[in-house]
Amino acid sequence: MADLIVTGRSSGSRGEERGGHRLAAAWGPVAVGGIACAAAAAADTGLHLVPIGFGDALWEAAAMIAALDRLPLIVLGVALVAGAAVAQARRRVLLAVAVTSLALAIVAAFAGILATTAVPRVLAMAQDTPNLGELRRGATRAAMEAAACGAAALWIAWRTWQHHKKL
Repeated sequence: MADLIVTGRSSGSRGEERGGHRLAAAWGPVAVGGIACAAAAAADTGLHLVPIGFGDALWEAAAMIAALDRLPLIVLGVALVAGAAVAQARRRVLLAVAVTSLALAIVAAFAGILATTAVPRVLAMAQDTPNLGELRRGATRAAMEAAACGAAALWIAWRTWQHHKKL
């Protein structure tokens, strides 16, 4: 049965194979939920970027913080799709998840660098802003989320690539 969970194939009896098929099919809704979670978080991030205010330092800082606030949901959605792909032994989906996770890790790394370097300079220029303390807390939280989500996305990319090579 352990072979069934890892590879989606069973070396056992025919009854075990039918049960394994039901087990693998049960992961379909998990993948759909993961896609929905990631898509909703990405759409919410897009809504925070409209109307575009490039050049306005406070808008840029607030938009980056809002975008990084949604990153954990995107990584969670990708992780759910990865789990379903491993359970169903879907090689192409595993490859797509590995590439997507690697791209998320790179984006999180750059966003974390931006949150720790550019945002404090922006906040230093905006000393008269009434929400300065909230923006500072948001920038700190965004940097921590970028580090945690980047590490999680990198781990997901590595593990899905390993499973992809096994199939």
